[in-house]
Amino acid sequence: MKKITVGLFSLIALCNVLRAQDAANSQIQKITFEIDSLFIKSIKAAETVDAFNISANVNDSLKTGFVDNGIYFDSFSTLLEGFKQGIKGIDSQKLDIANKKITILSDNSALLTASGNSTLSLSDGRIINGEFSWTFVYLKIRGAWKIIHSHMSNPRE
Repeated sequence: MKKITVGLFSLIALCNVLRAQDAANSQIQKITFEIDSLFIKSIKAAETVDAFNISANVNDSLKTGFVDNGIYFDSFSTLLEGFKQGIKGIDSQKLDIANKKITILSDNSALLTASGNSTLSLSDGRIINGEFSWTFVYLKIRGAWKIIHSHMSNPRE
């Protein structure tokens, strides 16, 4: 009888562990989907050179800093000013993501790394092709995922 009781408790404990693991995997999948959805929206905004919607998912309240092509910006607003100047003369761009990895760090933080190729169509008719590599740190702030830091290497003319 003792063996049956121990076996039964062991089976119950194993079921609880497996259920907890399923819940953890489910949460990871949910967060991964949420981050990926935001990233896809940002890519679509970037392809139409829409600075407003590119920056919609950024929260700079923690002042973590941003890096673009080796230049450090202590605030997102400074980076955005330069970005708006830099996109003048760009009609559109096509971004092909070759590699993407989303790493869930906790229930409220995640890291996305991506690389790929871009094709910029300029208003003077020129086409610029290049490779890019990006890293974004996401944090859930007041129930919404926001980019709090980025490190980007983009093609230059």
